[in-house]
Amino acid sequence: MQKEVYRICTRAEWREAESSGRYRGTDVDKKDGFIHLSDGAQVETTLKKHFEKGQDLLLVAIMETKLGGYLEREKSGDGQEYPHLYNDLLVNNAMWVKPIKVSPDGDYVLPRGIQV
Repeated sequence: MQKEVYRICTRAEWREAESSGRYRGTDVDKKDGFIHLSDGAQVETTLKKHFEKGQDLLLVAIMETKLGGYLEREKSGDGQEYPHLYNDLLVNNAMWVKPIKVSPDGDYVLPRGIQV
């Protein structure tokens, strides 16, 4: 089974990427030198830690094999290994892009289909 990795981004960021064909990452990604990605089991933690409630967010799924030698797994401050992309993310490498919904309580609701 091929493994998926995920990128959380705003709808505006993804629309900009669609215009150019490339997602270049946020200012934080550019500063760090790579695009921060998550495995399926890490998506919820990443969402809670790095995104404010109420943002119009999307979840982008990408097959690891599409990222070639530009994908590396590196330990983060919490001791987990996270996937990092040392290149732009080509929009046509996205398997799917789904909205991250907000529940009536204001909590994020992840889309179905995430590999954990």
